[in-house]
Parts: sequence; structure tokens; C-alpha cells
Amino acid sequence: MPRDPTIAIRDCLEEIAVLRGIAAHTTSQAFGSDPIVRRAAAYAIQTISEAVRQIPDDWLADFPTEPWGQIKRIGDRIRHEYFRIDDAILWEVITTDAPALKTVMELMLERHGGDGDQPVLQGGDLKRS
Repeated sequence: MPRDPTIAIRDCLEEIAVLRGIAAHTTSQAFGSDPIVRRAAAYAIQTISEAVRQIPDDWLADFPTEPWGQIKRIGDRIRHEYFRIDDAILWEVITTDAPALKTVMELMLERHGGDGDQPVLQGGDLKRS
């Protein structure tokens, strides 16, 4: 049985919350010099990338301005070209792209039957959405 796509959307929202927590507790300069935080961010981004692959294309098509192809590919880049990942790109994803994606994922969840009673990690705390 295929996995419910709303689970993938919730997974994205949980990882975006992790990225928000990172952005709230560090600077871009400190981020680049902290391998643990950098790896946590890379893992969160990789998870978002994989989760987006689990969302039906017609759901993604409802938001045509989103760079779905880039979001899907960044996970491959992190997995296979980890030695070439630029801290500035990761920081841009954390501080600019992830907040924008959060809004889209919330709209998508609303549109496709999110019951609003599932736990979501927000700012490092588990909350009900």
C-alpha cells in the first residue's frame, strides 16, 4: 500500500522546523564552522528532498512556481557530492528557501486533507498542527 502523501508533507514541515531552529540559534559564520549543525542541516534538507519525491506530481503542479526539480535534486547532491557542498548554499536554503517552502507545504496539507491533529515539530518543540 502506498504511503499517504500527507505524511511526506508533514515530514517536510518537521524538517523545516529543524532548519528554523538552526537559523534561530546560529549565524552563517558559526554555521560553517560547526560540523554537527552543518550535518544536521544537510540531513534535514536531504530528508525534505526525499519527502518531496513522495508527493504526487499533480499535487506539486498546484504550485508551479516552486522549484520542485531543484528540491528533489539537492538531496542527490548532498548524498553523492557531499564533499562539494557549499555552506553558503546550505545557509540560503535554511534562511530563505525553507521558510517559503513551509508556506507551500502548509497550503498543500490544507488542500489535501490535513486533519490538523498530527504532531509537527516547530522550532524544536513538538506541537499539534
